[in-house]
Amino acid sequence: MKTVKLIGKTRHGKNRIAQHGEIWEVESEHGNIMLLKSLEETFVITGSTTCFDKRWVSVENDRDFEVVIDQGESYVKQKERSLY
Repeated sequence: MKTVKLIGKTRHGKNRIAQHGEIWEVESEHGNIMLLKSLEETFVITGSTTCFDKRWVSVENDRDFEVVIDQGESYVKQKERSLY
């Protein structure tokens, strides 16, 4: 399972991280865009019914998040990763 760490840049991004966590599973990648899924069922549908939250993020220049790529046991910021 490939994961990424999200760092909130805006109030919206910080709120989503507080609600769903900072580590997300990568479901698919399309060029510079990733579809991410929360690791836990944290999205409340109705009452006590929950499901996984999913969202599209841009790996570079996302408005709400900085995407940090999983490199085994550590995470490398995308800007640092693109230099290699």
